Amino acid sequence: MSYNWNGNVRELENVIQRSLVLSDGNFITQEALLFMQPSVSDFIDIKNPDEVIPMKEIISKLERDLIVAALHRTDGNRTKAAHILGINRRVLFNKIKELNISED
Repeated sequence: MSYNWNGNVRELENVIQRSLVLSDGNFITQEALLFMQPSVSDFIDIKNPDEVIPMKEIISKLERDLIVAALHRTDGNRTKAAHILGINRRVLFNKIKELNISED
């Protein structure tokens, strides 16, 4: 409760949702929240600022990680995974196809 959040409410909500998706238990620990907060240095090499990582690539990686985690958590149940992610089943199916996520 005393943590000074530097982002907006939407960013906080996204971090909490991702933490819930990737959490194994019923509670989110402080460590899990801190681990889930992406920072600019996760995507941009500070030592090599001329190297550009397209935003689309970053978003695709994040979407892929979240979908894989949700599918893992639901033992591959797409309907439940879609519910956890807050999207409909058709959107999830299209993302799985678009991001080449295997059924394994």
